[in-house]
Amino acid sequence: MLSERLHFDSSGTVTLRLGLVGPPGAGKSTVSDLIRQRCAVEARRFHLLKLAEPLYEAQEAIYRIAGVELPSKYSQDGELLNFLGHHLRKLRPSVLLDNFNRRLQIIDEEVREERTKALVLCDDVRWSDAEFLRSLEFRIIRIQAPPQLCLSRRVARADLTLGSASHSTETNLDQIRCDDVIDNSGSLDALAAAIERFLGGAYE
Repeated sequence: MLSERLHFDSSGTVTLRLGLVGPPGAGKSTVSDLIRQRCAVEARRFHLLKLAEPLYEAQEAIYRIAGVELPSKYSQDGELLNFLGHHLRKLRPSVLLDNFNRRLQIIDEEVREERTKALVLCDDVRWSDAEFLRSLEFRIIRIQAPPQLCLSRRVARADLTLGSASHSTETNLDQIRCDDVIDNSGSLDALAAAIERFLGGAYE
């Protein structure tokens, strides 16, 4: 039951914490958006908390220096993001985790003050981060799809460059201990139905 991984604080506030893991193109962003829509329908607070947020900020700064406009904040220059992720961790291994934890604490405080139910979702879990998220009471969900389908989706979403699925920041995903698996090898409707089943009764 999802209720086994609900986070309760002293005020009785309930937060469901989920982390998504899967190869590039598996559909993590799509799953994230469907969960966000579900929360909107149920009037639950939804917070998307990306481990790679500092990398997107750095990507945005580099594009700004180059005088090139990004289509959106989370547009993916895969080669650049791979590079930034590798070297930021090299400079300080805990940099992304420390930044993530600070942002999570801010969200927890907001939820506590409003005494409401919330869902916090991290949609970019990596092997090196999974146990850290578990220590913060995140439930780890694997999003799976065949490799060729993942590649075709990456091409279709028009990434600025395609990062390498074998890059050090993308490896060992299959070794992450997961609590549940959501299959995304079919239609969008099938995925939406799978998410409905997964989230059903989460707060009961």
